[in-house]
Amino acid sequence: MLQTGDLNEWDAMSFPTCRYCVATRRYITSARSSGETFTGSVISTEVVRVHELNELVGGYPVDLRVTQGPTAHLDASGSTIESGDTWTEVMRFETVFHGDSWTILDAAVLDGVS
Repeated sequence: MLQTGDLNEWDAMSFPTCRYCVATRRYITSARSSGETFTGSVISTEVVRVHELNELVGGYPVDLRVTQGPTAHLDASGSTIESGDTWTEVMRFETVFHGDSWTILDAAVLDGVS
């Protein structure tokens, strides 16, 4: 998504009111519309825990260990705006079945969890 700017799959898996999803989409769209690009940013995930059904929202919280490889954010001329090393965080993704597929209702980093 960072490298291609293709948001079709992102949009398909994002619940319409997902704040994390909307903010990520806005960031990518803004950067790409300014001619900015990204390199690297390969992401891998590992399921840490699938929680019991959250009856309030009708979905399942899922904790994932997310690792993103080295990334560079480049301006339209190819100069580096920012770069980052590999990082790993445990994130909770609130999932809910919407329409005909599972979607992300929201996501956040779980502080202090490794």
